[in-house]
Amino acid sequence: MHRRSTRHLRTGRRIAGAIVLVLAGFCTCVPDASAQTQEPVASNAVPELVAAAEWILVADLVEMPVRRSAPDHRIVTDYHFSAMRTLLGQPPSNDLVLSQDGGSLDGETQAMAEAPAFVLGARYLLFVRPGSGERLPMVVGGAQGVYRLSIDGRAMALGGEREILNGDDLLAEIDRLVAVRKAPEPAAGGPRAAERRAASGH
Repeated sequence: MHRRSTRHLRTGRRIAGAIVLVLAGFCTCVPDASAQTQEPVASNAVPELVAAAEWILVADLVEMPVRRSAPDHRIVTDYHFSAMRTLLGQPPSNDLVLSQDGGSLDGETQAMAEAPAFVLGARYLLFVRPGSGERLPMVVGGAQGVYRLSIDGRAMALGGEREILNGDDLLAEIDRLVAVRKAPEPAAGGPRAAERRAASGH
């Protein structure tokens, strides 16, 4: 009886040890959760946005009145931004208005495909294409040309896969791309030309 109990005890220890080893192997194979949530430095779309924009700025959305457009009575929202920082171009004023089809008025809601969904009081990074009119987004690529900047330092794209980037790294990358864009046009085969092509995504 004693031998059988000792044998059962040893067998139980072997099984427990095997379970521990299996669990240890499983733990080493599961990806680190913190690694999954790390933010990329910049998006592959950023060089194209910089190349296509006339103005790039960080701005707060301070007002968003809705109106009817004459003569067809479309619903239009006028987004009033207060520019906090300009990275490219020279808007006529720090108070910028971007008008866009869509909004809610008198119980009716209209929406434009690919248009960014703005939130009053939020801060945004805008890649602006002025003069495009109300029927086309005034930001490059529709919602892809807008990043919402949060107080924790993140920048979330409003279009595409809604990627989340490190805000400081994104702004630094834009500064670099803008500097390349502003540089004098180099000789056709020089290294500076290759850098400009890379910055524009070509």
